[in-house]
Parts: sequence; structure tokens; C-alpha cells
Amino acid sequence: MLPPRACLFFCILILCRPMAHTKRREYRYYITCRICGKQFRNLGWSHLRLHKTTTEKYKKKYRVDYVYSEHLRKSISEGKTTKTRRSRYRPRSRKGIIRALRRYAAKQRPLTCPWLEKRDVNLVKQALYAFGSWYDALDAAGLHPRRFRRWSERKVIDDIRRRGRAGESLRLSVVQREDRYLYGAARNRFGSWRGAVEKSGFAYAKITGKKTRSREAVTRDLKAWARTHGSLQAKTMREKNRPLLEAVYRRFGSLESAAKKLRLPYSSRTHRWSKQEVLRQMRGRKRLAKSLQARPVALEDNRLYQAARKHFGSWPAAMNAVGVDYRAINRHRSRTRETIGRDLRAWSRKHGALSCRRLGETDKALLAAVYRVIGSPKKAARIFGLRHDDLRRNR
Repeated sequence: MLPPRACLFFCILILCRPMAHTKRREYRYYITCRICGKQFRNLGWSHLRLHKTTTEKYKKKYRVDYVYSEHLRKSISEGKTTKTRRSRYRPRSRKGIIRALRRYAAKQRPLTCPWLEKRDVNLVKQALYAFGSWYDALDAAGLHPRRFRRWSERKVIDDIRRRGRAGESLRLSVVQREDRYLYGAARNRFGSWRGAVEKSGFAYAKITGKKTRSREAVTRDLKAWARTHGSLQAKTMREKNRPLLEAVYRRFGSLESAAKKLRLPYSSRTHRWSKQEVLRQMRGRKRLAKSLQARPVALEDNRLYQAARKHFGSWPAAMNAVGVDYRAINRHRSRTRETIGRDLRAWSRKHGALSCRRLGETDKALLAAVYRVIGSPKKAARIFGLRHDDLRRNR
């Protein structure tokens, strides 16, 4: 049995052990303010200003290096983020709110209250407190509030009617220039600006100043056109009287159907080539000593080239039908490995070592054939036993 003094000593140790652990825990996770004695994780400016001092003055007066607890200093040094209830809160002035809004706008973000409340609810609250309303905050930041507005059909109609009552123009070009957000919302809700204007109760024809021709007026104008210009042709009518052509499309669907219903002469814009006419045109080019290669013909007379391909399948087949050997006049003949080797040996005897740069300067067609059939001039020199000169290596 232990003596009474030993029992008292062990009791004191047992009682002091949790107190020592508590002090060590308090020292590790908290820091004590030297002025008021309260414990905090960090002594921020919000607490020190109650004592009418700053962080620098506090450190200098009490000769401390940190105002954070040991645990918080370790977390910061390891790069760990501390999750506190007000960690994302930042006090902002009016200029700070404007800078934050402009920063979001530069990233093409939808600056609406529901969207921004999920990302930065403090910014929304600060903007409402500082400017009174969300639209006033956007306006102060130089951002157009209407861009971030949720447009319904009712709002679009109300804005169009407001423009009409104020005497502002409702023409398409004017609205696109002055209020492109209203124009975009009208197109999204009603399909077109004309549909939105008519839904608002305005006559679109009076706004544009264009006369809407009736079916009888279009018929009368078409007959007068036929007496003056002869047959109806869309290309000629588009160049000389485009409004009449648009009225024909609107009333009859097409110019050809209008000519059939009104029994007027009509000529198609596209010339229909027959096989005999294609052969006749090609023989004419041969007789006039014009080029019969595919590229010059496609550039000079593309309709003839396309008609020949349509009737004969390809331009070489059309030339064979005329009686012209396509291989005899084709400059870009298809080269085989043997012909490429023969041409490369001849080129090497004339110019010396094989070089990609010199070969491209003297014979581009041969260089293209080398790349197409063999792969590279260096590989061709190794296959055919020629000397290769790598200019890039000698630089």
C-alpha cells in the first residue's frame, strides 16, 4: 500500500495531465490576444481595430512574428485552404464592385442575379446595397443592362410599343443599330422582326414604305414586262426589276410557274447542254487551236467543262470521243518509278548532286512525282544510287 504522500502525488499528475494537453491544444489551434486575453485562430484586422491598433503596430509592440495560430501557419505553408464560414467574403467599395462586374463581363459570363448568386452571392448583395438595384449596378459599370435581361414575349411587345409611342423608328436597320438586344429577342420569340412588329399591332408595310403588290398587280406588271423584254428570265429581271421578281416569288412561288399560269414566254437561266452540242463546242475549240486541257477549259468555259463531265463521265473521256488523245496533250503525265529514276539520273548528270531545293527550282513536276511515288528526294537518291546534297545540314 502506497503512503498518503505518494497517493497525493499521483492524483496531482492525473489531474494535471488533461490540463497540460488542453493547453498544448489551445496553443496549437488558437492564439491569445495580448490585449484582451481572448483566443482566436488568427488576429485579424476586424478584432484589432476594436483595440484601435493595426497588425503592424501589434507585432511591433508585443514583439511577435505571427498573428496566426501554429496549426493555421502550418496549413498555409503546406498550401492547404482553410474552409471558414466567411472565407470567400471580401469587402468591396463601389469601384471594387464595378471592377468585379467588368471582370465577369470580359469572360463572357451571363450577368444575371440567379447565375451570379451561385458563384458570388456577396458581390450581388454588395451591388444591391451600393447601387439600389441590379440594373443600376450594371449601368454604373458601363454594361448594357438589356443584354442580361430575360426577354419574354410580353416584354418584347411592350418595348416595341414603347418605341412606337415615343416616335422612334421601327425599321429593321434602325433597330439593329440602336437596340440589337431587342432585335435578337424579337427574332428568338417570334421568328422574325416583321412577325414581332405585326404582333405588337403595327402595320409593317407602312413602316418600311414598301408597297405590297396584289396578285392582279403582279399579273399586270408581268404582262407589261413580257411585251417590253420578250420572254421572262430570272437573271434579267433580277438585274432590272428586283422588286417585281420578289413579288412574283411571293405570289406565284417561282417565275416558271407564273409564266405557265399566265401563258407567257419563259426561258430558263441555265442552258441545257446535249451530248451533240458538247462535241460540237469541243470541235470548235480544236478548230480554233484553243487549249483542250482540263484546267484552261474549266477557267474559260466552265459550263462546257461541267456538261462534258456530266455526259461522258470525265474530261479525258470527252476528248477521246472528239478524237483527241488526252495523253498526247497532257503535260502532267503520270510517272512510274522507272520513268522517275530515268529523269532523276538525267537531272543529276546535268545539275550534279540531288537536292530538294535545286530540284524544286528547276523541275517542280519531277519533285512532286518524287514525293508522290517514292516519298522524298533523299530516299530516291538512295534507291537509284545518286548522290544527295542536304543543304540544311550544311548551313
